Amino acid sequence: GNQMKRVPLRRKSLRVRTKPKVRTKKQAMKMAKLDAVFSQIVRRRDGRCLRCHTRENLQCSHVIPKSASQFLRWDLSNAITLCTGCHLYWWHRYPHGAVEWFNGLFPGRHDELQARGRTGLGTKQDRVALYAALQAQLKERE
Repeated sequence: GNQMKRVPLRRKSLRVRTKPKVRTKKQAMKMAKLDAVFSQIVRRRDGRCLRCHTRENLQCSHVIPKSASQFLRWDLSNAITLCTGCHLYWWHRYPHGAVEWFNGLFPGRHDELQARGRTGLGTKQDRVALYAALQAQLKERE
């Protein structure tokens, strides 16, 4: 009969790219600067590990990973404060349990973040405005 030839799908072509390529060292440095300011804001906002309540060795942890959605990288509702132990040895090792815990703490937020992660971060001007807004928030919290 009239059979169609099976052609293997190329996975790369099907994947939607959510994070822009970092093309220059200058761009990478700008992103690192935003990351540092963002992390300070999140850690100051929460003040303690949201899981074990310690105030030592605090880190900013993304709910939806930066690798999964670049668009949520600097979204304050996508970040929580965890201590190093809870972040590295619990959050990253047991993601399903971590999401369940997060949903108990912030009902509905994980689903909302996943939906928002499919939208765009915007233009360079948007990122410049975001950096200014993060810097202003950091100064307010000092």
